[in-house]
Amino acid sequence: MGEDSRYVRNLALALADRHPTIDRRRLFVYGLSNGGFLALRVACEHADVFAGVWSQAGSGFAAESRCAPAAPIRVVVEHAATDTLIPYFRRVDIPQTGRGDAAAA
Repeated sequence: MGEDSRYVRNLALALADRHPTIDRRRLFVYGLSNGGFLALRVACEHADVFAGVWSQAGSGFAAESRCAPAAPIRVVVEHAATDTLIPYFRRVDIPQTGRGDAAAA
């Protein structure tokens, strides 16, 4: 489990604890670009906490076997078909850095 995705999970749960009016069944994550990679990672690693994620201009794991959500989760992926940095029609792998962060290949 990546440190960043664990941080997002812990932050969302801490906010829900502090603000009891937050409906825990409606916790979502949005990410743009590198944050989109993180949002998809959160979907893979913390589907038991979040209702869904939205990744804009990010990508998921190249090997689908690396993503095994603990529960069903809603996923929205928004991406430009003409993106030359992170191609829409080809997933990229997300290697681990020394700290456990996700980094685009």
